[in-house]
Amino acid sequence: MSLTLVCFVVLAVMGWAGVGILLWRRPPAEKHRETVKEAVFPSPDWGKLIDDIPAYMVLLDGMGAVVHVNQEARHQFDERLGAVLRHPEVRSLLEAALREWHHHSQGPYSIFSASVTLDVPVSWTVHLALRCVTDAHERQPHILAVLSDRSEARAIDRMRVDFVSHASHELRTPLASISGFIDMLRHDVEDKALRQRSLEIIAQQTDRMKRLIDRLLYLSYVQARAFQRPQTVINVDDVMVLLLDEVAPRFEGDDTMLRLEVEEELFIQADEDELVQVFLNLIENSLKYARKERDILEIRVFGRQVVPQDPLWPGGDGILLGVSDNGKGVDPRHISRLTERFYRVKEDASSVTGSGLGLSIVQQIIERHEGSFRVQSELGQGTICFAWLPNPVLCQGREGGH
Repeated sequence: MSLTLVCFVVLAVMGWAGVGILLWRRPPAEKHRETVKEAVFPSPDWGKLIDDIPAYMVLLDGMGAVVHVNQEARHQFDERLGAVLRHPEVRSLLEAALREWHHHSQGPYSIFSASVTLDVPVSWTVHLALRCVTDAHERQPHILAVLSDRSEARAIDRMRVDFVSHASHELRTPLASISGFIDMLRHDVEDKALRQRSLEIIAQQTDRMKRLIDRLLYLSYVQARAFQRPQTVINVDDVMVLLLDEVAPRFEGDDTMLRLEVEEELFIQADEDELVQVFLNLIENSLKYARKERDILEIRVFGRQVVPQDPLWPGGDGILLGVSDNGKGVDPRHISRLTERFYRVKEDASSVTGSGLGLSIVQQIIERHEGSFRVQSELGQGTICFAWLPNPVLCQGREGGH
């Protein structure tokens, strides 16, 4: 009886031990199924997270490929974003961030930053800061990049330096003239004719300085807005109305003639005041420099859509705006430099008063409108200055804003 009891106890113990072994050898996921379900959280939707943040943000994968671009960055940078991410300095930052992740996969991760400048089509500076972001359930990291456009700030700094340099150079001549005549008046006040002539020259040189300063300030104003493309769609007919109000008195004589050749219902995405300034500067240039003796100066203002095999702009769509004349023309060797600040053709500089800033202003305005400006000329055959501008993207036809 006692032996039977002992055997029963041993079997019972072995049975419970077997159950324990089976339970111990069961896979952890099966053993703690309910507990694990409560502990697992889904990986964050990085794309949705950065879409909700009011900053320029880009999400990259562990290979540096773009995973997601938020709306803010897409609107601000558009196609230029690829050029930034391909920049050698940015690639170096990406490699540094990934090296850090491989060595310290648990974090915390450093922030790597740099500023890069791209010169096509215009100088453009962007600051980029990036770091690895991940969670406990991701085997590969994501890289979050935050961008900021520093172009305007850099342009303003550069313009301050340029303004002082150019202004001091150009103002020196009239100031020297004024100073000389003032010294002369101090020593000879009896000659009334000389006194009157001296005062007239001082007044002329003062006006010259005022015009120069006004031009410099306007050029600086346009450059400060170089990276803000106008959003309003306007009718070029409205620009012509404003232009005629400004220039009509200049064509009242018999030696000049103005012709307008502008297509009807020609819409363009532009700043109306700046477009008027473009035409004013181009017409002013023709009136100053294009005249030929004993010939009537004919100035033509035109605006039209680009046509197939266009002689001015072969291929592509867009709008052409410009001014042409039948004047004396410009030597081709000067054409590439006409849009430089303060550049003037020597043959004209001695006989015609000017600042040398008119075409620089035109160039800056056209670039702000994401267009291109060109000058074609031949000695004795006249000059044509024209701008190509892209078709408006906000609307078509009459639905555009005026």
